[in-house]
Amino acid sequence: MKKMNIEKMSDFFDKRAPGYDKHRELHITTYPELYITMAEKIPFSNKKMHVLDLGCGTGLELKWLFEKLPNSTFTCMDISANMLEVLTQNYSEKNKKITLVQSSYLDAEFGKDTYDYVVTVMSFHHLMYDKKLALYKKIRQALKPDGMFIEADYIVAGKDVEIDCLEYFTRVKHETGIENSYDYHIDIPLCKETQLDLYYAAGFREVTEFYNKDDAVGYLCSNT
Repeated sequence: MKKMNIEKMSDFFDKRAPGYDKHRELHITTYPELYITMAEKIPFSNKKMHVLDLGCGTGLELKWLFEKLPNSTFTCMDISANMLEVLTQNYSEKNKKITLVQSSYLDAEFGKDTYDYVVTVMSFHHLMYDKKLALYKKIRQALKPDGMFIEADYIVAGKDVEIDCLEYFTRVKHETGIENSYDYHIDIPLCKETQLDLYYAAGFREVTEFYNKDDAVGYLCSNT
């Protein structure tokens, strides 16, 4: 039996950071349309708002977010030091408006009523149900009362495909001895039904789909 080559999450993205932007541009069908569509859902404002970007990578989405929120500050969190280094290079002229945090968003504290927007793009599909639900609850608490959580991520076609992904992870655990999916680069995307159930279970009152193309879906989630 061929040995599974499962990489630790930080190692996976550290290795790929130098060519990450070009790879997305050449091989991801939703780039840049997804990022542009996400930014369109944010009303332009000159106010000094606070934005938390989780799993920010090299900051691809920031280009369009800065256009909509030019006077805002951004806290950009990622587990990969190399990704954050590329982000710093990409936005050197914006460094006073960006705070970098090298951490797992599962471990970090976000505060309460702190952010006007929390955004994440293609990052949470490595999480099992319990971790994802706990993270959504933490995000909801971190939002200001009129704040918005914006997530775009990979989605599978139905519950049966979701179960197949979970069964694959079970095999990986058995064959490699790893314990936690979020420590390793293993995809466990959910179907739309499960995704919506988790948003509402976390306490979000209104969830709106704003993007759906190929295997990527975007949601706007609010407390009101």
